[in-house]
Amino acid sequence: MLVLAALLAGSPADIQNLPAPPAEPALVVVPVTVKTADGEFLYELRREDFRILEDDVEQEIALFSAEPRPLKAVVLLDNALRPRQAEMVQQSLGAIAGGFGPFDHVALASFEFSFRQESDFLSDNDRLYERLRALKLSAEAAERGGSQTRPPRVDANPGAAPPPRRIGLLGGEGKNLHDAIYEAARLLQEPAAEQRKIILVITDGAVSRESRMPFDHVLRELLHQGITVYAVGTNPGLLRGRAEVLERYAARTGGEVFYAENRAALESAYGRITEQARYAYTLGYVPRKTDRTRDYHAIEVRVRRPNLTVLAREGYFLSGAAGSSAP
Repeated sequence: MLVLAALLAGSPADIQNLPAPPAEPALVVVPVTVKTADGEFLYELRREDFRILEDDVEQEIALFSAEPRPLKAVVLLDNALRPRQAEMVQQSLGAIAGGFGPFDHVALASFEFSFRQESDFLSDNDRLYERLRALKLSAEAAERGGSQTRPPRVDANPGAAPPPRRIGLLGGEGKNLHDAIYEAARLLQEPAAEQRKIILVITDGAVSRESRMPFDHVLRELLHQGITVYAVGTNPGLLRGRAEVLERYAARTGGEVFYAENRAALESAYGRITEQARYAYTLGYVPRKTDRTRDYHAIEVRVRRPNLTVLAREGYFLSGAAGSSAP
């Protein structure tokens, strides 16, 4: 009523100076994967089986779908693996294409001390397969006496157009995983319509201490864009002791880490990741009764059945600038 009275009695200048009404909250969309105790995907759940909370306040589920979604993905390859691991990944690369279809868009990238975009987003599966088969992974810098100099790259398709961009990452011992995931997220920053955004990173888990981007800033970008991170660890015996970063990225964005000791396990992991991302449930809600002045909002998804594992992103940011970190 006070605003209405001001509109009726005030001058045009007064009206222009009135505070703008608060914006209505937008629909928050959350992909959710549910697994049984045996680790198998559970596809039979309905809307009433789920509960969703924002900042500990239960929300009404306004959107529910169990339909598969197309994917917009960046496949991020560790280009400084130990020789045996590099050979194993090299032989498995063609199998990555098998998890994607004609409605997906997939870009390829590699990293060690620099980030290299290996292809634009491709929707033609034959072209994706050919580009994957053309990639040649290098050996680990540590195997070359600790040098940070990248050896000449051998490409099976020397006449192809150069990749769109290569970005130097400040490096030290190890690899700049944080910076690489951040650059992969930047490739996904354009709206993706009905597509789900994912990053599939294949790595041994080594992380440089000199990455420009700290974990919290990279996580902020991922959550702001709704990107899910999945990882395939190439050396389970060594990786599990240093997999904390991969596990944190996956758990906090709703993804998962798979570990592979051989080529067959790698190829199986690729298929499980694309299946899991594509067939995740879609839940959506319009936030109510939460503090809209806060930039970060926590999300919790629950299922009204026992002994199930729920994978969903932990929250979202209203703005995308990396000025503060998630709690």
